[in-house]
Amino acid sequence: MFARAQEQPTLAMLAEQQEVKTAVGRKRARTAEEPSELPSRPTAKATRVPEGEAAAAQPPQDGKPSAKSKHRPAEASSKRPVKRLREVVEGTSSTHRDPRFDTMLGSFSDDKFKKRYSFLYDENLPDEQQELRKSLKKVKGAETQQSLKQQLKDVQRQIAEEQRRRASEKTAAEQKGQEREAVKAGKRPYFLKASERKRQALVQRFHELKSSGRLEKVMDKRRKKVAAKDHRLVPRGRRTAPT
Repeated sequence: MFARAQEQPTLAMLAEQQEVKTAVGRKRARTAEEPSELPSRPTAKATRVPEGEAAAAQPPQDGKPSAKSKHRPAEASSKRPVKRLREVVEGTSSTHRDPRFDTMLGSFSDDKFKKRYSFLYDENLPDEQQELRKSLKKVKGAETQQSLKQQLKDVQRQIAEEQRRRASEKTAAEQKGQEREAVKAGKRPYFLKASERKRQALVQRFHELKSSGRLEKVMDKRRKKVAAKDHRLVPRGRRTAPT
């Protein structure tokens, strides 16, 4: 009887403890499902957001979406490979100007140009001619001599052409001066034709060659050139079959 009396309160205590555990478990489950009213504290592992990104992440106060700045850098995915020929921001390109055709630099003066660069024909080319003649005497190779002779001929040709051009311009200037004087005297102006100017230039060149003693050589060269041209125009003889 005494043992059965002790056994009954023990069962009652176990049942009470089981009910308490069940109630505590339900309360914990309900607390986990409901959101916490207290603000969560930042943990030590939380990363710090930059000020610019934090300001951009905040929504605008007036409710309108903020427009992106046009000066912002271009965004591109780091997973996409960069193209070999990619587009870059080009700066202001410099404008190239040719002083020969630029009206901002003034008009071209032929007389000033010739006076400014006259040293090329008065000093440089004569000095180069003397150097080529000295080198031609020292060199022994046939190919080198031929090359130097060709260079010497080119320099001599340039000097001769410049001398003829200056002589022609001098003659034309003298003729213009005579025409001005004639107009001042009351006469009608007379303009030479191109054929007449060419004839006068040939006459002047003839006298120059004669005075320098090169007339016969130039005339002989001219005859050979004309003969070769006439020979090309002669028809060839027809071939006949052998009998």
